[in-house]
Amino acid sequence: AFAKPASSVELAVEQGLRDHDLLGDPELGNLPPTYTLGDPVHVNSLVREMPSYDLVEIVVGNTVRAVALVRERAGGYVLGELRATVGNIDLPSQSELQSSLAARGLRGTASLSWTWTREPGSPFAPFLTGYDASGRTSFVTPRGTTTSLPTMRGLTLRGN
Repeated sequence: AFAKPASSVELAVEQGLRDHDLLGDPELGNLPPTYTLGDPVHVNSLVREMPSYDLVEIVVGNTVRAVALVRERAGGYVLGELRATVGNIDLPSQSELQSSLAARGLRGTASLSWTWTREPGSPFAPFLTGYDASGRTSFVTPRGTTTSLPTMRGLTLRGN
C-alpha cells in the first residue's frame, strides 16, 4: 500500500522513517529519533513518469548522516528513498548553485533537474540547470555542459 502523502517535506521524512522502521538502521546512517533536517533542495523532473522531488539532509549533531529523497505525490510528499552519507556532505545552497552556474558560463536562476538518461549519475546527483548565452536550457552533467539530455526510451518529456 502507498503511504498517505504528508503536507510537508519534514512530515514526509518523519512519517517515512517511522512507518518503515528506518531509525537506528546502521546501513542507513544509524539515525536516532533526535535527528534534525537541513533545508530541502528542490529537483525538477524533466519527464512525466517521474515526479519532481526534494533532497533533504538528515543531521545528527553537526553531521549529515543521510540524505532523503522526498517525492511529490497527490499534492503532498512521501519519503521515496534514503541514502547514508560518507563523510560530512552538505547539499548546495541556492547561492552555491548560482555561483556554480556562473562559473560554467551559464545564466538565469540556477535550479536542479533530473531524468533517466545515458549520462552517469543518480537522482541524488541531479543536473545543475541554467541557460547558455543563446538562451537555451543547459544541463551540467558529469561529462560536461549540454543542451540536450536524451532520455531513456519510453519516457515523455514534460511539456510534450
